[in-house]
Amino acid sequence: MDPNISRYLYHHGGKYLTPIEHYILGKLLYNTQMTFIVKTFAFFNYFKEHVHELKNKTSNKHEALSLIEVIIATRILKKHPEVINNCPKCKRLARTPKAKQCRYCFHSWY
Repeated sequence: MDPNISRYLYHHGGKYLTPIEHYILGKLLYNTQMTFIVKTFAFFNYFKEHVHELKNKTSNKHEALSLIEVIIATRILKKHPEVINNCPKCKRLARTPKAKQCRYCFHSWY
């Protein structure tokens, strides 16, 4: 997945997060103990196929956060594809879901 799309969905798709995802992200952002985060993921069995990947990345908090962003963004994109706001002219990602002007080709669609 494109890092821009995962970051976009992570920042602008907050209302589509499940309560478990809110809890996990809150703990990950404000807790420095990565083993706690991995145990929490394993406890909830929420991302069964990704727990092994997360255990390998427990040494680097930034890598684990980016992996979790991709996992959550993939789920949001599958269930709510309308969140993505693309320019009708160049088909690139707009800055926000409510943006009406492309930041690349400057096309306006008011």
